[in-house]
Amino acid sequence: MKSRKPVDWAEKKTKQKVIVDQRQFLWHEDTLEKLAAWMGLRQGMNTLDVGCGLGYLGQTFWNHFGKNGSYTGLDISLPLLRQALMESPEWARGGAARFVRGSAANLPFPDNVFDWTACQTLLMHSAEPDRFLSEMVRVTRPGGVVMCNEPNNISAIRGDTVNSWSEKTIDQELLRFRVMHHWAQGRKKLGFGDYAIGNRVPEMMREQGLHHIDIRCNDMVSLLLPPYDTPSSRFRLEQIGKAIEEQEKRGNRGFRMDREFRAFYFAGGGTEYTWRKFLAMIRETSARDFSEKKRQFEEGTLHICPGTCSFFCITGRKP
Repeated sequence: MKSRKPVDWAEKKTKQKVIVDQRQFLWHEDTLEKLAAWMGLRQGMNTLDVGCGLGYLGQTFWNHFGKNGSYTGLDISLPLLRQALMESPEWARGGAARFVRGSAANLPFPDNVFDWTACQTLLMHSAEPDRFLSEMVRVTRPGGVVMCNEPNNISAIRGDTVNSWSEKTIDQELLRFRVMHHWAQGRKKLGFGDYAIGNRVPEMMREQGLHHIDIRCNDMVSLLLPPYDTPSSRFRLEQIGKAIEEQEKRGNRGFRMDREFRAFYFAGGGTEYTWRKFLAMIRETSARDFSEKKRQFEEGTLHICPGTCSFFCITGRKP
């Protein structure tokens, strides 16, 4: 399979809505206040958001830097930039917000311009994350802050999540993780980015010459528990309901083994023997798990408690 760029999420409105909604539940409000203080954000700063999408980081931290400040959002997607520009007057008050089309691999700004240069879930999708980070450091002024919010999704896959509809044996869990590990390795090898990059960013920052490097982990746990009386529970329950509908439409075949997933797995060193064992496990468990999950969804008894959090805020200062 040839390397290609991931699909632009601006092209799919349903996916765009899910991504935007999910970001409501990444951080607690009081945690955002602590992060802003930890990074030293202050009013009047000149900031850059690389891979800005709809301007999420600007909107999230505006109250901590936006008064008499300026925000520049850069993205490669023109549709996202147009939408971000239309929505920005709703949150960018008392300062200036602009949006620029460009590549993170070659930022269209001079050296030493921005007080705070940030990105979120950008490096994980890049075949050249070191170059992206190098550009972010270049345009940051001496003494300025570089922030990268990135996950380790492999850690999340490995986590001991508890749910009410499925119970796997240790051998089944190890088999699932082995397959997903090879899948992630193949994804990286074929140029789709490092699914576990969050833990690697501090060392990447050190290699770029940043100092005072530090890291924080998000404290938002996606708990789903009856009577689903929190916004995050209601959102997650809605997403599960849509997933059940989609699974019924495709004939309840469970996990979809599309060509891309298979190609990633084998590119990452997976074997035919393990692949066949994995398919057999899916055939054995998917129908039973789906039936129980749907029953509990309809009865309102479904519950989930994730085993790990794996989304990081990593910062460093430019000398």
